[in-house]
Amino acid sequence: MSQGGQVGIVGAGLIGRARAMVFARADWQVQLFDTNAAILAAAPGFIRQGLDDLATHALVEDPNTTKILAQWGLPADPARLAARMAWRDQRLTALMAHRMAHKKAQLPS
Repeated sequence: MSQGGQVGIVGAGLIGRARAMVFARADWQVQLFDTNAAILAAAPGFIRQGLDDLATHALVEDPNTTKILAQWGLPADPARLAARMAWRDQRLTALMAHRMAHKKAQLPS
């Protein structure tokens, strides 16, 4: 674990990615989540582009995208990332279905 701590960020849209970059650059361990697998799969490319843009304007010294993605537990390879997100999505769907069935069983008839 890094010295900064751990944080989970829900939402891989513009704001979620920006927050994730801030934490990762501060050496925090970041886990990025999103219910939309396509948005989550696209996040590494947007993050890489954002870090490159910041470096172009001298706002970051080392846009080491691979290191930051690794801190988030995200593979830099888009195919591996898509496979991981599909697995996570299936797992989340099964968990939610189980919880919903449990809640339904508790409702009065």
